[in-house]
Amino acid sequence: MEAKTNIIRSLLSRIAPMKKGNLFSFGDIVDTENAHFHVQNLECGFEASAHTTTCEMLFLNRLDEKDILAIMDRTGLREELARKGFDELLVDIDRDEGGRHCLSVFSHRALPQNLLISIKMSEARVIPDNRTRRQLKDNLDMINIDWASAYNPSSHFTDGKPQLPGQDKPGLGVLSHLMKMMLAIGEVVSRDGFLAVADHFHLAMMYAKIFRFLDPSREGFIRAVMRDLHDLPMNDITWGFTTGTIYDVESTTPLVYEPAEQVYPLSDTLKRYFASAQYRKQAEKTLRSLSISLDYPAMKEKREQILLKKKHGEL
Repeated sequence: MEAKTNIIRSLLSRIAPMKKGNLFSFGDIVDTENAHFHVQNLECGFEASAHTTTCEMLFLNRLDEKDILAIMDRTGLREELARKGFDELLVDIDRDEGGRHCLSVFSHRALPQNLLISIKMSEARVIPDNRTRRQLKDNLDMINIDWASAYNPSSHFTDGKPQLPGQDKPGLGVLSHLMKMMLAIGEVVSRDGFLAVADHFHLAMMYAKIFRFLDPSREGFIRAVMRDLHDLPMNDITWGFTTGTIYDVESTTPLVYEPAEQVYPLSDTLKRYFASAQYRKQAEKTLRSLSISLDYPAMKEKREQILLKKKHGEL
């Protein structure tokens, strides 16, 4: 856990605070002409106004509670929550002590036990490193996903849906709708893209459905895992990385998942980067070089030993 924390800190050291100044698509999620916006929402996008009391009540200095509910309607998230029995929603917008934008969706009342969705985002400027500087010459203005969760307060873990490392509560099963909502928010605030650094492999797999690693070699790595272990439950795969029991068949050294930047491109610059022949060539080179397997008996034994000392949420 400490090693992963150090890796994430190292990555974040290359992310500078934001100063104001089609590779993947879900289609026309955001209807900007008919969206509910106030003039003050636009004013909050400017540096001078962004830290006023009024603006701090807007998510990413742009969206109020009605805007969020409208986006939830357009992306089908509100309907899906109602289908699961959560038909009365309360949206809360705030900032934490670090200045991150916090969005919470509760069922009925704003109580911890009623929390359904929690999203924390911040604006960041990413400085490309030596691996990507040739193609990405300019710094990138990004929306950093610091935290995103969707929990079902009325559900329990089962054998069919087991508890994953780092997980405290069962999920809501609204991943695709939640991703659409976050991307719709991204279209409104107009940045180069979304940035996420997943501290557990199953979270990286979640983002990998529509995000791409900024480093093409890491993209090739996760695609190799998806190709070779596609018939295994996600629980076994993420525990395989946690226990160090996933290998390349050509080596006896365990493969390690290292948290790294995953990106969903919004700007033409990033879309061209991910569509480039150079990016694809490097990703495919890594993909072809790996043949991945899980030592299941060793994983099961080590998992049992770990859970004697730690809870899932502590991993």
